[in-house]
Amino acid sequence: MIKYSGNLIMKNIGGKNMKKIIAIGIIGMFLLSSFMITSASENKLIGVLNGGNTLYVGGSGPGNYTVIQDAINDSSDGDTVFVYSGTYSENVWVNKSITLKGESKDNTTINGSVIVIEAFVNLSGFKIESDSWWGGIYIEFTGSKHGFNFITDNIIIMNNSGAGIFIQSNSSTGSKTYISKNIIINGSAGIFILNCKDIHIIDNIIKNNTEGIAIGAGGDYGSSSGNFVIGNTISSNHEFGISLGCSCYNNTIYHNNFINNTKHAGAKESNYWNESYPIGGNYWDNYTGEDDDGDGLGDTPYNISSSEKYNNTDYYPLMQPFGSVELSIKIAPFDFGKISAFIRNKESVSFSNIEWNVSVTGGILGLLNISANGTIETLDPGMSEKVTTGFNSIVRRLGKVTITVEVKAGPYSFTQTFYGFVLGRLFIDRTYQILNS
Repeated sequence: MIKYSGNLIMKNIGGKNMKKIIAIGIIGMFLLSSFMITSASENKLIGVLNGGNTLYVGGSGPGNYTVIQDAINDSSDGDTVFVYSGTYSENVWVNKSITLKGESKDNTTINGSVIVIEAFVNLSGFKIESDSWWGGIYIEFTGSKHGFNFITDNIIIMNNSGAGIFIQSNSSTGSKTYISKNIIINGSAGIFILNCKDIHIIDNIIKNNTEGIAIGAGGDYGSSSGNFVIGNTISSNHEFGISLGCSCYNNTIYHNNFINNTKHAGAKESNYWNESYPIGGNYWDNYTGEDDDGDGLGDTPYNISSSEKYNNTDYYPLMQPFGSVELSIKIAPFDFGKISAFIRNKESVSFSNIEWNVSVTGGILGLLNISANGTIETLDPGMSEKVTTGFNSIVRRLGKVTITVEVKAGPYSFTQTFYGFVLGRLFIDRTYQILNS
C-alpha cells in the first residue's frame, strides 16, 4: 500500500498517460532482466547471470580495468561492463551486444564518443562530453541483425559540433531503439536519426541544441517512418524543436512539451501529431486557443505547417505542460473550526484554473457531512494556496473524520484522502499511522 508522505504526484487522466507508461514499462522489464550491481565487490570478473559475465572498470578492486575499451574487447555477447565513477578520456567502440553501465551519470564521465556498430547495447549511467562528428552516441546498422538498443538515463553534453545521439540505417533491419530519460544539450542536434524506423524517443530533456530532434532520410531509397516521439521536453533550441525532412512520414509525435524554441516544429511530409481524444497531442507554449469545455485540450488545432498536400496538424493541443506534477498537500491542524488544506506547487511551471473540492465526513454518529469547492486562478512555482470548507459549525463536532481533497488542473487530476480526529477546533491527522498499520 502507498503510504502518505505529504507529497502527491498527479498524472494525466482519461488515459492520456497510458501509452507513455506502456512504453516505459517495456524498457523497465528489459532493464530488470539485466544484471544490477548491488555488491561492494570490485573483482575484475565475477559471476554469471543469464549467460553473461560482469567486467569492472575503475574502482579499487584487484585487476579491475582502467580503460573502458579494454573491458569491452575482453567481453562477449551478453556480458555487462560496469564502470565506476571517474573520468575516462577515450572513444568507446562497441561491436558486441552488451550492457554498458556507469555507476552514476553525474560522476561517470566519458570524454569522447560511444560508437556502436552492428551490435545491440543497453547503455546507461554516463555523462558523455564530446565534440566529435560521431556525436555523443553513434549507432549504425548495415546488416541483417535483429535486436534492441536501450539508451537510458545519461547526460550528453556536446560542444555544438555533433548530435548528442546519432542513429542511422536501421530501416530495413527490424531492430528497435529506445531512448529514454536522457538529458541532451549543446549539440548540432540533440537526437538525429537518418533512414530509421522503430526509434522510440521517450521522456528526455532536449535543450539548447541547434535542432532538438532531427529526423531525416537520404539515398535513393532512404526514408524515416514509424518512429515515436513521446513525452519529451524540447526547449530553447536555436532553429527547430523538431524537424522532419523529405521522405520522413507517418511518425507519431505527442505528449511533448515545446517551450521557447525559435521554431517549434517543421515537417515536409505527413506525420501524426496527436493521439485520439482524450489522449491528446503536444504542449506548445505559443498556442493561443481556448479550452471552453475544460478538458485540458485546446478547442482549435495547432498547425505545424500550412501545406495543403501534407497534413501536419495537432488536433488536440495540450493546455498545460505534459508530465507528472508534484504538489505538497497539508491539512491545517488548527483553523478556528474550519477544515483547511494548503496546496503547494513544487514544480517549475505555473498552473492556472485549478479546480478543488474539500469534503469532510464522519463526526459523532457520522452526522458530519460538509464540503466546499472553488478555483485557484494561478498557482506559480513554489507558491501555496489555502482552500477551506468555510463551515464554522464543525467546532461543535467531535470524533473520527475523513477528509477528501480533489484537485483538477487541466489534464491533471488526483484525489487524496486524510484520516483523523476532530476535537473542538483541533484536527489531529492520523493518515500516516492508519496507512502504515
